[in-house]
Amino acid sequence: MKLFWRIIKRDGLFILIIFSVIILFFNKIVFQDQIYIPGDFLRSDTINLNLPLKYTLYQNLQAHKIPFWTDKIFNGFPLFAEGQIGFFYPFNVLPALLFSFVKTYNLSIVLNFFWAALGMFFLARSFRLNSVSSLISSITFSLSSFFVCHITHHGILATSAWLPFLFLSFKKYVQTEKYQYLILTSIIIGIETLTGYFQLIFYSVFIIFIFFLFYKKSIKMSFGKLIFSYSLSLFLGLLLGAIQILPTLELVNQSTRQKGLSHIALDSLPYNPRNLISFIFPYIFGDPGLGTYPRFGGSWGMFWENTGYVGLITLVLAAFSLKIVKKNKTILWLWMLFFISIFLALGKYGPLFWIYYLPGFNMFRVTGRFLLFVVFFISLIAGFGLDYIGKELKNIRLKISFYIIIFFSLVIDLFLFGYSYNPVTRASLILEKPPIVKYLEKKMDDGKIFSVAAFLTYDEINKNGWRNNLSAILNHKNALDPNINMIWNIGNFEGYPGLFLQRNETFRNLIYQGISLKKDKIKISPTSLKLLGLANTKFLVSAFELEGVGMTKINEFGQGEITYKLYKNDLYRPLGILIDSYRSVNNYEVFNDLAQEKFKPEKELLLEVWLINNPKSGNNSFLKEKVEMEQQTESNFNFNIISNTTKWLLFQESYYPGWQAYINGRETVIYPADGMFMAVLVPKGFSKVEFIYRPVSLYIGAVISITTLLAMSTFLILKKNLAKFFDGNLDPTLFVISN
Repeated sequence: MKLFWRIIKRDGLFILIIFSVIILFFNKIVFQDQIYIPGDFLRSDTINLNLPLKYTLYQNLQAHKIPFWTDKIFNGFPLFAEGQIGFFYPFNVLPALLFSFVKTYNLSIVLNFFWAALGMFFLARSFRLNSVSSLISSITFSLSSFFVCHITHHGILATSAWLPFLFLSFKKYVQTEKYQYLILTSIIIGIETLTGYFQLIFYSVFIIFIFFLFYKKSIKMSFGKLIFSYSLSLFLGLLLGAIQILPTLELVNQSTRQKGLSHIALDSLPYNPRNLISFIFPYIFGDPGLGTYPRFGGSWGMFWENTGYVGLITLVLAAFSLKIVKKNKTILWLWMLFFISIFLALGKYGPLFWIYYLPGFNMFRVTGRFLLFVVFFISLIAGFGLDYIGKELKNIRLKISFYIIIFFSLVIDLFLFGYSYNPVTRASLILEKPPIVKYLEKKMDDGKIFSVAAFLTYDEINKNGWRNNLSAILNHKNALDPNINMIWNIGNFEGYPGLFLQRNETFRNLIYQGISLKKDKIKISPTSLKLLGLANTKFLVSAFELEGVGMTKINEFGQGEITYKLYKNDLYRPLGILIDSYRSVNNYEVFNDLAQEKFKPEKELLLEVWLINNPKSGNNSFLKEKVEMEQQTESNFNFNIISNTTKWLLFQESYYPGWQAYINGRETVIYPADGMFMAVLVPKGFSKVEFIYRPVSLYIGAVISITTLLAMSTFLILKKNLAKFFDGNLDPTLFVISN
C-alpha cells in the first residue's frame, strides 16, 4: 500500500489525465452498448474472429467451463489451443465476472489501451523523465496507429499492452540485480502467453534482449550474468505460461505451419519502404474506411499493418532528443533500436531480411508488426526530447503554457487520425439472429452449413469502404461466414482461425478442386458435394447461384442488392456412419500423398470410397442397423449402436490428439479415417460408444504452470521477503523517479 500511495501522491494527477484521455477516446463504447465493427478485406477479424471467440469465452466463463474444443467450425477444432480466445488472460476474465457480454467485450479493449498507456508512463518515469514528458510518451504510444488500427485484433492489443511493463521490469533488474524484478519479468512473460498471440511475444523478448545488450554498457552487470538472467526469466515465464503454450505447440505440430512459413514469412503482406511516409502523412495512399486505399497483394500490404503514425508533434520532439544524444547514451541506444525495428519491419525490402529464415522468425506472417517497436521507441525518444526542452525553458509560466500546448496538440492530432477510424454500431444489431438462423434452427439436427465464397461477397460490399455500409454488413450475416455462426450455435464446415489443421486443409483442398466460379454462378462437382455430405454438411449458402447435381435450392434470405441462397445437400450424412469395410489408403490416389507423405500413420483407413460407391447403404439399412446420438456436447459425443456384424463407426469429427473413445466403458483405439475423421471398430450387437476430448497437453501445462507459480512463491517465502514484496518496500523507482 505504501508504494500505491507514493505513486498517487507523486503522479496521481497524470494517471488521472491518462485515464480521462483513454475514456474520452472510447466514449462511444464505454457509455453505450455499441461495438467497433472495422472492416477488412475478404473477412472481418472482428465479426469473423474476435467477436465470436469472445462470445464463446464469455458463455463458457458463465458456465464455469473451459472451451477445450468446438464442433462449430471445421469438423471440430481445438479452440483453446489456438490461443486467440485468451481464456485465462486477466483482462478477458475479470470484466466477465461483473458485466454483460457487450460491456465485457468493450472493457477488454479499453483496459488494454489504458494498461499500455500506464506502462509507458511508468517506463518513461524510470528513465528520469519529468511527469509531463512521460505523459506525452504514454499518450503517443497508446493512441498510435499501431494500437488504433489493430482494435480489430484483440490478441495484438493484449500482448502489446504489456510491452512497457516487460521492458521496465527487466530494466529494474539489470539496474538493481534484485531477484524480485527478475521474478516480475517472468510473471509478465507468463501473462503475455495467456493472450495466445505468440508472434509479438517472440518479437518482444528478442527486441528487449537486443536493447539490453547495448544498455549493459551503462551498468555493472557482466555479459554472462545478463545472458543467464534474461534466459532464466524467459524460461520461468514460459513455464508459467505452459498451460497455454503446450496446447498451442501441439496444434502447431498438427497445423500447416508445422515446418514454418518459408518465404511466406517475407512475402505475405510486405512493408514497403514507401509506407514510411505514413509517419508524416498517414492517409497519403488513401483510407480503407472510404475504399480509397489500394487492395493488398503484390508489393502492397494492408493499411493497418503498414501505418506507423504517432503524431507530427512526436516526431518534432524526438528530433530535439538529438541535442543531448552525446550526453545520454540511452537516447543513442533507443535510436539504434528504433532503426533496427524499421529494418526488421521492412522484411524483404530491408537489410535484415535474412533473419526471417531463422527458426522462430519463419513461423509468422506480416513483418510490419515490428512497427510496434518502432512506435514504442519513438514514443520514448519523444519524451526525452520534451524533457530536454522543458529544462531549457527557465520561465515557469512559459514552460507550463508550452506543456499545455504540446499536450493538446498531440491529443487533437491523434484523435483526428484515429477517433473515427473504427466505426461503431449497436451491439444488438450484430448479435441478433439473422433470418437464415431463425429458419435453420429447427432443421439442422447435427448437420453443418457451408458458406460458399462468402469472403468474396464480403470483399465486394467493402470495396468502397466500411464506414457507410452498415446495412450491407448486417445483411451479410445471412452468409453465416465463419466464425460468426458460433454465436448462434450453428455448425460450419469452414472456419477462420490463426492456425489451420493440416488434415482439414488437405480435405478442404479436395473439395475446392471441384468448385469453380463462372460469372455469377458457382459450379460444384458431384465428388465435392459427396465429400461435403460425408463431412456432415447439410446446407450450403451463398450470394452466388450454385449449380450441381445433388443439391436443392430451398430458400433465399436478405434484402437489397444481395440475397443469400440456401441449398440442401441431398448427399448429407449424419454424424456416425457404420461401414463394414475399408481400403488401403495406398491404393487410392487422392489420399495417397495425404497418408504417406504428410502423416505416415500406423494405420490410415479409407472409408470414404465405400460410402460414395454405396450412398444409400449404411444407417437404417435392411440389416436394421442403427447409429443413434444419445448425448452431445462440444467435446463429448455418445452413440448407441446396433450392428449386425463387426463394423467401423466413422465419426466425422477432426482426428486430433486428445480424443479418447470408449466402447461399453472400455477404451478402444481411434484410427484416422478418410484423411480427416475418426473411426473405431465396434462389435456385433448393441454398443455404447463414447468419444471424449481430453487435452492431455493442457493438463500437463496446467501442472507445470501451477508448480512453477508455487515454486516462485515458496522461494519468496524462504527469502523472507514476501511481505516486503507487497507492502511497498519494493523499490518504488520501479514506477517513478524523483527529478
